[in-house]
Amino acid sequence: MFAADRDLLIFEPSVFSDLAFLGQRLSAGSGEVSEFTLSTFTPDVPFDAAGIDTGFVAVINAAPHEVIARTGPLELSISRLRARREDPPIPPIPDSAAAYTVVSFRPQIRAAHESLLRAIGIEPDAPNLPRTPAPADITNPSAFRRVEALGALALIYNAAGAMRPDDDPLNQRARRYTAWFNLERERLTVLIDTNGDGLPDAVRKVSGGAMTR
Repeated sequence: MFAADRDLLIFEPSVFSDLAFLGQRLSAGSGEVSEFTLSTFTPDVPFDAAGIDTGFVAVINAAPHEVIARTGPLELSISRLRARREDPPIPPIPDSAAAYTVVSFRPQIRAAHESLLRAIGIEPDAPNLPRTPAPADITNPSAFRRVEALGALALIYNAAGAMRPDDDPLNQRARRYTAWFNLERERLTVLIDTNGDGLPDAVRKVSGGAMTR
């Protein structure tokens, strides 16, 4: 996958709290926030056992934070949401008794990721064979992040509004993200290295039908 949970956070800061039931709760408990570190005292699942690492989102005292890295079994390096992944971390508010939860929407991101790959003629799990592009041959993976995030949010809100009236705010969001995803999907230009020299020598656009609701 090219997108991560933190990319969803850019569009919907509340999704990790309001719709956590649609994601995977990986760890929860209490801990201490000091400088850029969240240290947990009583996790239901330790961070290493839960697989929590760079790109995940930790909701601390109801405020979402990026996970910069896992620095130990019970420690995460965290930041407030940055404009870009490459920007310096932004210090969180210190707290000696912080409640935290880590929820992930990686299954929905994975579904959007695989849909996009197939739309450009790449099978997600294809072996790296000669003259057969694989995901690793894409040289501009950052171009996918926005589209994958929007696709994941469309899936999340479509699921959340499935049993609600058509004019429910969740369904309004579902339609908005579906339309936004389709628009960005059409704009996506994929650069592919077909000869293994590390440089792009092929360009592909997305084909196939748009996501519908």
